[in-house]
Amino acid sequence: MDDIRKIKNRIKSVNDTKKIVNAMYLIASTMFTNFKNKLAYSAEYLDASRRAVGAVSAQTGVQNEYTRQKSGSNAVIVIGSRKGLNGDYSKEIANTAAKLKSNDKSTELFVMGNNTQKLLREKKISFTGINNSGAKPNEDELNRVCSLCEKLFKNEGTGKVSLLYTQFSSNKEAVVFTRLLPLESIESETERSFVLLPDNSVITERVVKIYLAAVINNAILNSFCAEQSSCMLAMDSAGSNAADLLEELEKQYNHLRQNAITNEIAEITAGIKGDDKP
Repeated sequence: MDDIRKIKNRIKSVNDTKKIVNAMYLIASTMFTNFKNKLAYSAEYLDASRRAVGAVSAQTGVQNEYTRQKSGSNAVIVIGSRKGLNGDYSKEIANTAAKLKSNDKSTELFVMGNNTQKLLREKKISFTGINNSGAKPNEDELNRVCSLCEKLFKNEGTGKVSLLYTQFSSNKEAVVFTRLLPLESIESETERSFVLLPDNSVITERVVKIYLAAVINNAILNSFCAEQSSCMLAMDSAGSNAADLLEELEKQYNHLRQNAITNEIAEITAGIKGDDKP
């Protein structure tokens, strides 16, 4: 009876775990669906911003502080994992950031994502944390990262600012490392001429800031969608494993219960035969 009771308790425990896993899958699925649509709009906005920068740069030829080549260290903005339970997603971005720091000790890491920060601490990798504003991307978070990028690049000791994030793909996510500042040359896609008011340099700077915000926003949304997709896969796998374990436990439970019933019948039969003896 003790064995049967233990099996019943394990079945209850696995069922409770399966309910939690299913709930987490649904939450990740809802987040993924919502932000995948935002990612699509973000990609269109980024493309339009890139074309605007190319057109304005070709028209004015104005150089500004965002295109100025500098010498100095590399500051890397890491768009990391907000939470765990997402398979290898957290490990990949943390391992890449740690490798960048190991290869060049002068590299400064600025890390967003509580789970990635935790993994880097475990690896004893130095970094500066960027606090998340919540469980999902928002405007306050974007503004904070944009301001940090501008502040870092204006620092005389910083030669360039780069982004490290995860590119979402329906096939396989990939960690991307790309330079953000100084801004690379963007060719114009139009030959039309136009007048910029109130001033060429003012308009150029405004357009560049819009473009930088679009790049960072796209990186944040890509990383978030990749994380939710990885979480869905991890929870789906955990749910399948729980179902397999339940099936095995139920077989064991039925087997033990059948043995107990058989033993009871045998004892009753033996007792009846004993009573029939003269």
